[in-house]
Amino acid sequence: MVHADFDGDGNPDYALLLESEKTRSAKLVILLCSGHRACRSVFEDEISNDVSYVYIRPVPVGSRVSQTDAVDTEDHSSSVTLKSTGIRLTYFGQADVVYYWSRRLKKIEKVQTAD
Repeated sequence: MVHADFDGDGNPDYALLLESEKTRSAKLVILLCSGHRACRSVFEDEISNDVSYVYIRPVPVGSRVSQTDAVDTEDHSSSVTLKSTGIRLTYFGQADVVYYWSRRLKKIEKVQTAD
């Protein structure tokens, strides 16, 4: 679990790795919280069939994250400076993905930063 302000509104939010005991599948869930309302789920991403090799940690405000060259995309300028805390999801020995709040789009976006 990561507990930080992901959307820059001054209220702490949550990012959780959840695993199903039945299927052993896992997903990342991001909850945004406000001071006067309950937390709401704004993003879910299926991440793995084995969560034991996946972990999350915060990425500090102001960090610059860039799309890895190994990912073939049309937008080769995929570089972002985080305006609020991001979430780094690491697949041990496989990949790194950073999730962040896009103020312009008002939603969670992601950038694969390593392969």
